[in-house]
Amino acid sequence: MIIYTFCVDIGKFTPQQLTEAAFIFLNALEATRTRINQLIIYTNYELILPKVSFEISIRPYEPLQASVHPGDGWANLNLNKFTYNTLLREEFGVSPVWIDLDTIALNNLDHLDGLPNFFVCKGGAADGNIISVVKDTSNYDVPACDYLNGSVFKLDATIHEAASRCVEEHRENLVYAEQGALNFVYHFMPRDFPMHVLGKDVDHNSINSYSAWESRSGTHPSHQNSRNLFRDWRGRLRSRLHPEKRLQFLTLTFATHAAFLAMKPRDNLFAWTLHDLLLRQRRPRWRTRLWLAWELWTLRWRSVVQDWRARLRSR
Repeated sequence: MIIYTFCVDIGKFTPQQLTEAAFIFLNALEATRTRINQLIIYTNYELILPKVSFEISIRPYEPLQASVHPGDGWANLNLNKFTYNTLLREEFGVSPVWIDLDTIALNNLDHLDGLPNFFVCKGGAADGNIISVVKDTSNYDVPACDYLNGSVFKLDATIHEAASRCVEEHRENLVYAEQGALNFVYHFMPRDFPMHVLGKDVDHNSINSYSAWESRSGTHPSHQNSRNLFRDWRGRLRSRLHPEKRLQFLTLTFATHAAFLAMKPRDNLFAWTLHDLLLRQRRPRWRTRLWLAWELWTLRWRSVVQDWRARLRSR
């Protein structure tokens, strides 16, 4: 499996915040024990990462599509995900997997390697929220729960060509250009090729993206809704909303990275998880593990006390 991502400073977050996200991203992938042939990280500053069991290639980032959205660094960065996808497919002869730097892989990805393409959707309940794929019309509205999110995807050549044709035909009106084109192809374009959405069309035993936090579609993580996460007897993160399903990816933002890392690990299970991933290989291991073990014990004890008090108040 070839995985690629961007760690690019566009002036919105500091290089330190980006590097911390890269550490978490990398250590999370390492923990999944996925057979990764190469992880390619494109960056525009000096990025130093820890050694892991798979090959990491740090490459210079060049904005190959810089003028599509003048002045909008994030939108242009988003577009370039697809441009680099083409270059990597030509280089390696296989379709690479894109994962956002602020998305965390929580379980092994080997079973996805055989799929020619896959995507994640926002998920959640069909609560009436919609997302427009094309501006200024309601003819191409998608229920938010079914909207393909751009945080994780694998494109084969056929889908990429269909999305590119869609961009050329509707470039001025598509929302988020190529990402909107993928939704246009999936929801509105007649096609004779499959598009695989994890947890919906394939890999039915998994949940991804926003569905782990809340039942509503498209909800970002917060201190409150992160309490829907728990660890099973094997130490794996799961969602109380779907306790029987494997939690494959968690979609964050750099802002929520910073918010959770600003918390004390003892105050929130997901904050503890991020601290654990960030600090691996940064301190002498015994000090890190001892400190985090104490924080986790404190977190669990607080949870027991809070549950006990809640039961007393409900009587």
